[in-house]
Amino acid sequence: MLRAVQWGEVTYLDPSIDPTKPENFPTNAFSGNKETLDQAFNPVTIFDASVSYQVWKGLTLSIGANNLLDTYQDRHIHANNMSSGRFVYSRRVQQAGFAGRLVFARVKFDIR
Repeated sequence: MLRAVQWGEVTYLDPSIDPTKPENFPTNAFSGNKETLDQAFNPVTIFDASVSYQVWKGLTLSIGANNLLDTYQDRHIHANNMSSGRFVYSRRVQQAGFAGRLVFARVKFDIR
């Protein structure tokens, strides 16, 4: 099985900041500039793959990987969204998770 899932661009708009009052924007420690916490996240495509083999009737072995290419969404661009570095990837916008590739093996018993 081969699967591709694409998430389009996602924009996070921080509800606590009035975009009409840039003088109230927080200072971004990365750039030193006063900036809104809003951020647009680029589209992401994730590929999953697995293969199965029926050893005998009632026993199937499978191996595979989710997020085969170990793709991540964009990192935060504003220091105030990171909560002292704990959230490098957005906790509010989850296009594809933040754990990266997952490799697995399965054994399926069919008892009938």
